[in-house]
Amino acid sequence: EVPVDADSAHLIFNSFGTYLVPLNADKITIDSTAQINGYTWTPIKARELIIHGYFESNAVDTIEKLTIFFSGDFNAPLVCDTIILTNPYQYFAFSTVVVNNYIATISTPGNQIYFNGSAPGTLLVNNMDTVCLDYLKMSGVDALGSAVYYAGIFSDDDGGNTGWSFTSCS
Repeated sequence: EVPVDADSAHLIFNSFGTYLVPLNADKITIDSTAQINGYTWTPIKARELIIHGYFESNAVDTIEKLTIFFSGDFNAPLVCDTIILTNPYQYFAFSTVVVNNYIATISTPGNQIYFNGSAPGTLLVNNMDTVCLDYLKMSGVDALGSAVYYAGIFSDDDGGNTGWSFTSCS
């Protein structure tokens, strides 16, 4: 229960664990099975967050670059400049996500990323006129803002999505 305030932090959990303290670092890497339970007074602030294990946050987080290789579950608003999802067969679940610069999915046909909003979730991408994703199994995601949102031809619409075109973007 010691707050993390560092240039970098590498968190490794051998079993289920909970963090209830602030995480402030230039770069945070999470390996193995980790659950980060923050609250509005303990947000995660990082220039870069890399997730190689299971990750759950209940705090209002601000992350410049988020890269998910396994599962990420954000139950409170998340603000990122960049999100890279390279986690086939795993989850990116969220309540509200604001992306200020870029969002991308890296996978292949038949190896979809579970992209889920909660009741539903909202995605707002700023500074992009076209959002071009693919390889998603999407449910409950409302796309907001002035951008045109493409889920891609290799994505599945599992219902409850608004503002998306399930076609290829040019």
